[in-house]
Order: sequence, then C-alpha cells, then structure tokens
Amino acid sequence: MSTAQNLLQRLQFDHPIIQAPMAGGGDTPDLVAAVCNAGALGFIGGAYLTPQQIVEASRAVRAKTSRAFGINLFAPQLPAESGISAEAAIERLGGYYAELGLHAPAQSETASYTLREQLLVALESGASAFSFTFGIFPVDAIAAIRERGMVSMGTATTVDEAIALEKAGVDAVIAQGSEAGGHRGTFSGDFNAAMIGTISLVPQIVDGFAFPSSLLAESWMAAASLLRWRWEQARCNWARHSSPATRQGFRMRTRKRFSWRMKITRALRAAFPGDPRAAS
Repeated sequence: MSTAQNLLQRLQFDHPIIQAPMAGGGDTPDLVAAVCNAGALGFIGGAYLTPQQIVEASRAVRAKTSRAFGINLFAPQLPAESGISAEAAIERLGGYYAELGLHAPAQSETASYTLREQLLVALESGASAFSFTFGIFPVDAIAAIRERGMVSMGTATTVDEAIALEKAGVDAVIAQGSEAGGHRGTFSGDFNAAMIGTISLVPQIVDGFAFPSSLLAESWMAAASLLRWRWEQARCNWARHSSPATRQGFRMRTRKRFSWRMKITRALRAAFPGDPRAAS
C-alpha cells in the first residue's frame, strides 16, 4: 500500500485535500475541475450516473483541467428485500413538499444499467483515482483498477473495515468519522457501533494497520487539526477560570488523557517529511 507522501506525489496534487464525491448532482464538472486546478484532488460522484453520463462528466472535467481527478462508485450491494416500498415515506413527507411548493418525488425506477457497465466506463474515463464506499469491490475489479494505473481508495468506518480494505489490496483507506456528512459507509458489523468520531477512529485504525501511513492524508490533517483545536480550547478555558496550582494539575492530567495526540503528530511527520504543517 502507498504511503501518504507517495499518494501526493503519484497523483501530483499539492495540498492534502480531497473533495468528497457527491453522488446525485452535488459535484459538477466545474467544481471538480476547479478543485483540481486549485491544487487539491477533485472527485466525480458517479454512483447515480448512467455509463454515458460518466463518460460525459469525465470529458467535461478533462476539458477544464489537465490535472489528476478521481471517480467514485458504490460497492456492489445486496438486492433490496422484496415488498419494501418508499410510498409510505413519500406520503408522509408530502405535506412538507406542498408547503414549499415542490412536487413530491416519484419512486425511483430500477436502473437500466449495471455496476459492471459503470465500472468499465470509469476505467476508461481518464481518472487517476478510483474510490468506493458501502463495501469492498471484488478482487478482480480492484485488480482491473490497478492495471489501469489508478489509485484505489475504500471507505472505512471501523478498524475491522479498514483492515478488510487493506487485505483486499486498496492503495489507501478513507477514514469516515461519525461527523462526516452524506451516507454512512458502514458495511461490516453493527451500524450504531460504527458511529466513531474521526478523532478516535484515526488512531484506532493506525494501531490496527501494518502500514499506518497508508491512511489518507486528509483524515490525518482533519483529525490532528480538530485535536489541536480541542486542546487549545480546553487550555484557554482553564487559564481564564483557575488558579496557577489548578492549571498545573490540569496540564498534567490532559497530557495523559491526550497522550495519543503525539501519535498522530508523529505519523504526520512521517507521512509529510519537511512539511511545517505536520510539525506542530
């Protein structure tokens, strides 16, 4: 698996920031290209696009940027249980749509295309990275992604999921904390048990990995930044409202409580040697 530093070099983007793929229209070719041109990594959310729409979106992005971009699909899902209908949910929400002057949504029709067809055009899209969520792609699909020279990324919400992705051969793991917006990517174990915050999830995955720096850079930076902010916030609050002796005791207790803060900092330094943002 790639180290975080190699990931930046291989995809040739300047900042450890990845724009989340937003299936359903949240990301446009203009947005993806703008992110890439700004030095980060833009992603097309292709899960709800037809194969032809994936082709068109990829061409539109390439027309606006010469830099690397990524594409995202959902991992294969089990068939929905028969007899389940969205009609009751649509009916219950009908009053809200009427209040806002909106048309109630129609129940989705079965897609006329397959995941395999989406994957085939994604492989030919010109994207440099391929990510997926809601599970793990089959071994042959991950091998095909690698053969195309694309960086493969999978989403994990628990340590077990991260280890499963590592064993499947992905190049990088995206640690999705419970604060993340959009769909939850949980695919193994109890859903509620997987509601782990990023600040806790990242060091847990690091401990479970044979190669901790293969965790994606933006997860490191987000977790480390949040931890630093919480540390400084707590320190400032106590500095305002406590005596010198109390402040000294507080500093000693918080150093023990947040001892794994240094673990994140050391991993950042190893992943980004020479980068001043990883030094503090």
